[in-house]
Amino acid sequence: MVISLKTIHMISRDSYREQIEPFINKPFVKVMTGIRRSGKSVILRLLKDELLRRGVLEDHIIYMNFESFEWIDIQDSKILYSYIRSRIEDKDTYYILLDEIQVVAEWEKAVNSFLVDFNSDVYVTGSNSNMLSSELATYLTGRYVSFHIMTLSFKEYLRFHDIVLGGHDVNMKEEFIKYLRSGGFPEGASLAAKRDYLTSVYQKIYLGDIAARHSIENTFALRILFRKLAESIKQPVSFTRITNIVASTGVKISKNTVINYMEYAKDACLLIPIQNIADKLVERETNPKYYFADNGILNLLLLDADTSLLEN
Repeated sequence: MVISLKTIHMISRDSYREQIEPFINKPFVKVMTGIRRSGKSVILRLLKDELLRRGVLEDHIIYMNFESFEWIDIQDSKILYSYIRSRIEDKDTYYILLDEIQVVAEWEKAVNSFLVDFNSDVYVTGSNSNMLSSELATYLTGRYVSFHIMTLSFKEYLRFHDIVLGGHDVNMKEEFIKYLRSGGFPEGASLAAKRDYLTSVYQKIYLGDIAARHSIENTFALRILFRKLAESIKQPVSFTRITNIVASTGVKISKNTVINYMEYAKDACLLIPIQNIADKLVERETNPKYYFADNGILNLLLLDADTSLLEN
C-alpha cells in the first residue's frame, strides 16, 4: 500500500505516539495490537521517523513488514533470529521494528532472544490479541508493554478531513452521522466506495484471520454467528443464548463451537467483550456484552441500525 505524506500526517495518531514514545530506549518490548487496517503500520513507520529524527543511523533500524512478499521466507523464529543476527554488526543499539509479526511461528522466542543476546530496542505489531497470550507472557514476563490500537476516533476523523471542530461552515451532525455509519478505518476514510472497502476488510478478517487460520470449514455458521451478535449488540449475551439464536436459523452448531468461534473473533480483534461490573462474578464472566471493533463493520451486518451503532 502506498501512503502519501499528507495521509501519513493526517493519520499520525498523536495520542498513541505520545503513549509509546516514552518507552523508546527502555528495556521493554513495545507490543501494538488491534484489528486489521486500524493504522498500526503507520504508527510503526512514524516511530521509525522519530528514531531518525533523534539521530539514529538508518542501518541501525531493522524494519520488517511480514505482509510484504519480501519476507515470505521468514516463517519461524529460528530463521527470524538468524536474519536479525546477520544484520547486527556492532554493540550499538539496534532498533527492531516487526510489523504483523504473528505470521512468524513462535516469534516470541526470537524476540526474547533479541533482548538477551543483543543491545536492542524492539517494537512489534499484530492483528491478533492472542499475541498477549500465556506464551508471550511466559517468554517476556515483565518485559513488555502493550498498546491496543483502535480505528479513528471521531476527533481523529475530523482531523483526517481537515475539519475544524466548531467551524461555522461545517455541518457537524452530518459529519458525525457519516462517521457513525462508516466507522473509522483510516484507509477507508477518504474513499467514496466505503462499503466496498469495509466489505473487503471484513471478509479478510472473518475468512482469513478467523476461518482460514483456525481451519473452519463451516463459514456459513460463522457468518450467521456474527450477524446475530450484531443484532444483539444492545444486550448481554450468554453462550447458551447465542447458540440457541444461531440454531434457530437452521444452522447446526454446538455451544462449544460457538465459544471457540467467539474466542477466535476476540483474538482477531473483531469483537470486544465488556463486562457489567455491577453483576455478580459468575454473571460478569458468562453474560458480557459484545461490541464490534469498528462501526463500519457492524453497519454491514444490520439494517436501520443507528441505535445499535450509537451504543457500539
